[in-house]
Amino acid sequence: MIERTKHRATAAKSLNGSRPAITKHQIFRAENSLASKMEDSIKNQRWGFFCLHYSVSEAAKYISIKILNKTQKPGKIGVRTVNGDAIAGEDYEAIDQIVEFNNNEPSKEVAVNIFDDDDWEPDEDFYLELYDPDTKQKLEGGDAKTTVRIIDDDNPGTLSFEAGDLYQHTATEDKCIIKVIRSNGCSGKIQCQYKTTEINRSNDTATPGKHYEHVEGILVFDHNVSEKEIEIPILQELSPEQMNNQ
Repeated sequence: MIERTKHRATAAKSLNGSRPAITKHQIFRAENSLASKMEDSIKNQRWGFFCLHYSVSEAAKYISIKILNKTQKPGKIGVRTVNGDAIAGEDYEAIDQIVEFNNNEPSKEVAVNIFDDDDWEPDEDFYLELYDPDTKQKLEGGDAKTTVRIIDDDNPGTLSFEAGDLYQHTATEDKCIIKVIRSNGCSGKIQCQYKTTEINRSNDTATPGKHYEHVEGILVFDHNVSEKEIEIPILQELSPEQMNNQ
């Protein structure tokens, strides 16, 4: 008998609530925490982001970030991305630009491109911050920085034994092949460990070194690979007559 195993590769961080369920190629963008809920005393009095936390799926390709011109007077402000778990050039395209406002213009938007891939990874964050175009210094105030969470849309799938809990194998065959199936998704590269385990030491139980060779290792499933095999060598037990003839 082979111990049953299941492996689910999942990881997620919550941002102001539970993580949305995102499927592959689903376009998702959300404003999770509006700056209007922040106390005015800790905001920047001239500039600020409309939202303090955004979420975006990889498949959405970009996220639009709204910058507020609170006095609605002419002026300019710098905005730039800052790495977090998400890295510019790998997960998103960095921006560093000056945004100019005309008189009575209350807001403008900047877009940040999001990169999509087929590799599973945890949800990751990066940031945008406002800065003084002359000094390059980051602005003070709680709404002068916003967080963007990139939600991974790649489902790595679930690993399980094809035959379930119990394998029956003929003792005269020299090996037992155990198939491991990856179902409900096969995006990205995943792996799992395996090993044979003796159930107990009764006379009815196969014993490693006597009935089979103990094996252990790591199964690696590359992107779009849905099946792997574990090979267990079966040892041929000698009869009393065979032992006497040796």
